[in-house]
Amino acid sequence: MQQKPALEIAARDLYDRDYVLWVEQTLMDLQAGNFQNLDLENLIDEIEGMVRAEKNALKSNLIPNPT
Repeated sequence: MQQKPALEIAARDLYDRDYVLWVEQTLMDLQAGNFQNLDLENLIDEIEGMVRAEKNALKSNLIPNPT
């Protein structure tokens, strides 16, 4: 079985331990172009969740409220 690089393991561990710090670190890595340091699995999950939330908010705003 192939070992994951230490940086990837550390980023995933950070996601589970301190979400806000993980977001800040991810933002800094993106801004600096340090794409090799990104926790892609959790980043993709977070972006997918944001898309779902935005779609749900849009749908709820388009459905008329019964009054």
